[in-house]
Amino acid sequence: MRTDREEAMNARWRNHTLAELVRVRGAPRGTMTIPGGGNPGGFITVYEKDPESGCVDAFAFMYGPEPVIRNYYCR
Repeated sequence: MRTDREEAMNARWRNHTLAELVRVRGAPRGTMTIPGGGNPGGFITVYEKDPESGCVDAFAFMYGPEPVIRNYYCR
């Protein structure tokens, strides 16, 4: 189920903006800089656990004028 959620969430959210995510999901529970900056540089936002999959929803963003989601991770 976790793999299915990662695939579905990446299909839905990859290349969308932080503003879009916040508009739909609300404010994240937490944000942190990717250690070492990432390639390209970015940060991660974390949301609450999804009750069906058990995933803690984490979105990796690329920095830019409007941060863009580069990946979703089920953690």
